[in-house]
Amino acid sequence: MHSLLKAAWDSRLCPLYATACAVDRVAKANGKPCFEVPTGWKYFGNLMDAGKLSLCGEESLELAQTTFVRRTGSGQIVTEHWKKYGRNVFTRYDYENVDASQPTRVVVANADNYEYVDPVDQSWLKIRAGTGSAGATIRLYVESVVEASDTTRLLEDAQTLLKPLVLVALNICKLEQFTGRTQPTVIT
Repeated sequence: MHSLLKAAWDSRLCPLYATACAVDRVAKANGKPCFEVPTGWKYFGNLMDAGKLSLCGEESLELAQTTFVRRTGSGQIVTEHWKKYGRNVFTRYDYENVDASQPTRVVVANADNYEYVDPVDQSWLKIRAGTGSAGATIRLYVESVVEASDTTRLLEDAQTLLKPLVLVALNICKLEQFTGRTQPTVIT
């Protein structure tokens, strides 16, 4: 991402609500404003069409730039980025098709109450729609930062790095107890 920022864009950056904090860190380091939008490319598009956004990213690792839209995956660019800004390590555990009464039993004391007001047309979103899966989906997001100076861990496998935090999170929220499952449906 930092290689892309070298193009001296004068617009803002935009991470998806569920995206790791890497975009925020890069924007701050480069003196660029940063929007946080709900899940869905339609929110990026509105900002891009209005000329308020040059680069955005979402949790499936897709990137969009105003001059092109494509998937990216260059290991060299990513490694350069990590060496400069550190690495935001992220995983998501999805428990799909859970009995809809179960998610209400999993309560976190301090959660982000998210409300989005579109800076272009002032439309707003307070409660997001579902993702189209059957039943309910419980998602557990875990993120950590490996500082650029920690060269021994910078290239380590994300699941290995996050395992201690995942175990703490699973212990706190008791997902096995509430879902009756020992493993998530999907780990990303």
